[in-house]
Amino acid sequence: MQTGEIGTVITSPPYANRYDYTRTYALELAWLGYDEHRFKTLRQTLLSATVENHSKRAELEAMYQAKSAQFDRNIRYGGQQPCFV
Repeated sequence: MQTGEIGTVITSPPYANRYDYTRTYALELAWLGYDEHRFKTLRQTLLSATVENHSKRAELEAMYQAKSAQFDRNIRYGGQQPCFV
């Protein structure tokens, strides 16, 4: 594989919205210095199904549309190949 040959990597993370990772790693986050405000801010930025979380539908739609356009440009015009993991 040559440098620059792969233009897009698409992964499927396990349990992307199954677990509240901020709760799972609360002790570690506290040890790293996360206060309550920073902890809540982090929780809202993660994709999760917790009841405390706000909807990210509009954000995800915009992100996927942008990534789809980038993916299309890389494949059609850049000559790069996608890598599905």
